[in-house]
This record gives sequence, C-alpha cells and structure tokens, in this order.
Amino acid sequence: MLIYQENDDSLISFRDKIFGRVYKIKIITASTPDITSKLDGSSIVVFQVISGSDPKYQVIADWCESKSVHCILYRPGVQSSDEFMDKKLSYVSASIQLAKLRESFYTLLYLAP
Repeated sequence: MLIYQENDDSLISFRDKIFGRVYKIKIITASTPDITSKLDGSSIVVFQVISGSDPKYQVIADWCESKSVHCILYRPGVQSSDEFMDKKLSYVSASIQLAKLRESFYTLLYLAP
C-alpha cells in the first residue's frame, strides 16, 4: 500500500519502479475518508508525511502497530512530534531520504514470507 498526499516526482518514480518489478501495490491518496479501512490486507504500508502537524501519519502508524503491519513513513524534511517519537513502535520506521525509503522497503520485501 502506498499512500501519498501530493504528486511528488520522487515518490511517483519509486512507485513506478515497484510496479516494474511486478510487485502488487495499491495506491491511495491520504485525503480518502476513513483511511485505515483501506489498509486491510496490506503487508507493507508506505505513507508520505507532508507536515508534522498532520494527524494522519499517527493514525496510520498506530493502525499498523496494532495490526503488526510494517509501515515506512516517508517524510522528506518533516519532523515528527516529540510525543510520537517517544512511542515504542516495532513495526514503524521513518525515512527522510528516498534512498532510505527504497532500502527499507526492499529489506521488508526480502524478509516477508
């Protein structure tokens, strides 16, 4: 599952490479109402964080943690709140660079059953 909030060329390029490797990926925009209901069946969630004050990334991270679904928060240049950073999360990682996003994503694919 790839969730994005705006047309970011780097994220679109990442999506295209994933499609090119024949991985099944579902893409939705973050403006979708009740976003967590769209996540059922996901094994990896990638969410593009646009603003540290946007509550969506916390809702998605909490959902992923409760369902034991791996989540990568792609947040180029965005700081997360101190409250969020203090949480002990086992299934959520963050990436501020596209290269780190790719590395995290492929690592999770490699480890997936």
